[in-house]
Amino acid sequence: MFKKFNVFLFVVGLSALMFSCNKDMSPDLPLPDVRKKTVFITTNSNRLYGYDAETGQKTWEKSLKGKMSSSPLITDDALFVFTEDGDLYGWDLKTQEQKFSPKKLFSVSPNNSLAGMGNLIFVPSDSLYCFDTDGNRKWAYGSGAGPATTAVTLFNNRIYVGFGMAIRCLDDAGNMIWQSTANDIITTTLKATTSALFFGTADYKMQAIDITNGAYLWTYTTSSNVLSAPLVYGGMSISGSDDNNIYCVDMQAGAGQQGLLRWSVPTKERVRSSPAIHIPTNTVLVGCHDYFLYAIDHVSGTVKWKYPTGSLISSSPVILGNKAYFASYDKYLYCIDVRFGDLLWKTNMDFSADGSPIIDNVTNEAYNGASGMSTN
Repeated sequence: MFKKFNVFLFVVGLSALMFSCNKDMSPDLPLPDVRKKTVFITTNSNRLYGYDAETGQKTWEKSLKGKMSSSPLITDDALFVFTEDGDLYGWDLKTQEQKFSPKKLFSVSPNNSLAGMGNLIFVPSDSLYCFDTDGNRKWAYGSGAGPATTAVTLFNNRIYVGFGMAIRCLDDAGNMIWQSTANDIITTTLKATTSALFFGTADYKMQAIDITNGAYLWTYTTSSNVLSAPLVYGGMSISGSDDNNIYCVDMQAGAGQQGLLRWSVPTKERVRSSPAIHIPTNTVLVGCHDYFLYAIDHVSGTVKWKYPTGSLISSSPVILGNKAYFASYDKYLYCIDVRFGDLLWKTNMDFSADGSPIIDNVTNEAYNGASGMSTN
């Protein structure tokens, strides 16, 4: 008994000595905040990665059961992904601990990215599902609409999602407010403003409908598929097309009219990456299957610079401050200075990526990214 007690005192004393010799650790102070500005990206495998946004050093690696090709989501201090096998995963951003056992749903499209609002997660699958961030199912919306075939768009406490040729507007309890039918399959994520929703369709069109009731406003017809979700900024709707062009159409064409083209930029291959905007320099960034990331003046359509990679770019760039992050099929994640087109770092992920990276923006810098962005 006394020997055990003496051993206990020795261990306690040794622990106290270790703490007193380490100036960076004190039992009287809270643990340091280990959450850092991190770029998260899914790959065309079963790997989820996180990289330090400043250095490109890998800080996260999760190996899951299913392949991933859509963007992750950050909301409520947690990270979530949805695999092509239909599994929903979640992790605490500080501890990297899994928040709940994977939730098995039914996946219908590899591009159905998650969306989040506070402690709610919206998952497009065979129906549109709503979970809380602890993995508890709140509601599901199907109502004969068929599978949800686009990512979810959240705007002004409304939910917008495509079901084949139909667009549904729901409230946050899953009740339908209105529905609208396009002339063909909706092929991109919906982008919202206070007046309209913008998207692409399989009949080669860029389109806009009234956000209050789904009424048709205008279309602009390209020469091939539109799989590049529009950037809506400064009175313009900008998308790429499989006809090897990037198009900029006036948002305010008017009800029932053909969209008014402001400018177009020819490329040497298909454009399926979705554009992003660097507001300080008015620069549009978009990737292309011709291996280049394009930087285009938003007003004139002039190409400012092009950054070459080793393969096609279908991933969409995200912009944080003056840095842009994007992935190429050459298996690298890139960080570029938007102002000059200079490489800051790149890192080999070992796998290609279609989904856009997202950033845990703990410093609250100006951010233009995927729907699953974090502003904290």
